[in-house]
Amino acid sequence: MFLRNFFLALFFTVFFAGLVFAGPSVTSSTHSNSDTWYKNNAPVFEVESGGAGYSFAFDALPDTVPDEVSDSSNPTISFSNKASGVFYFHVRMRKAGSWSDTAHFKLQIDTDGPTTATGLKAEF
Repeated sequence: MFLRNFFLALFFTVFFAGLVFAGPSVTSSTHSNSDTWYKNNAPVFEVESGGAGYSFAFDALPDTVPDEVSDSSNPTISFSNKASGVFYFHVRMRKAGSWSDTAHFKLQIDTDGPTTATGLKAEF
């Protein structure tokens, strides 16, 4: 009986510890539409709450997977002084001893705005 219980406990520990769940939901109060360019270079992200920790990355690659080391226990994550360009926020959530899949959030920053052409001559 002892061995049976031991092996059942071992099986469930190994099996359930390796389960991966869907990436957390992510929104942004500063960059709500991924297809819109924003002048604001200090993005703020709100990640689904309830996680024991969050691992995240911010870069120009669409499919980065953050490591399994918690960067924050706060589901609100902010950055400052980001350059102009197309970027991605990647986040994983630790919950019930397991790490989620990665959620990816695209954002576009343009702190320069449109440029005005000079020296052009209209010809009709």
